Formats: sequence, C-alpha cells, structure tokens
Amino acid sequence: MAEEFEKTYKALFRRYYAGLLFYAARLVGEDDAEDIVQDVFVEVWRRKDTVEVGEQIQAFLYRSVYTKASIC
Repeated sequence: MAEEFEKTYKALFRRYYAGLLFYAARLVGEDDAEDIVQDVFVEVWRRKDTVEVGEQIQAFLYRSVYTKASIC
C-alpha cells in the first residue's frame, strides 16, 4: 500500500508542481512560492493514510497553496 501511494505521490508531484509553483508565485512572489508548494506536498505525504487521490485532488492542491499563501 505504501509503495502504491509513493508512485501516486510522485505522479502528482510531476503533474502539478510546475503549475502550483506558477500559481503560488503570482500570489506571493517567487521568493516564497517554492516553500509554499513544498509545504503542500509535505502535508499530502504526512496525510498519506487519510488523503484520497481522486477527481478533486487538483482543486485540493490549488486550494492548499492558496490557503498557505494567505498565511504568508
């Protein structure tokens, strides 16, 4: 199960990282954008036992970036 999530996680990272980075940079600037996106992916990894990767994962990732950017 953990091995399966690791593959899914890597695929999510490859698919969404660049777009999330661009989005975060527009919200907070380039200096903080990478930290925000990495924090979001770390949080997904921490919650790997409860997070469901499905149709709504893209919206979840972008909303998470928005929320973290609002805190900065």
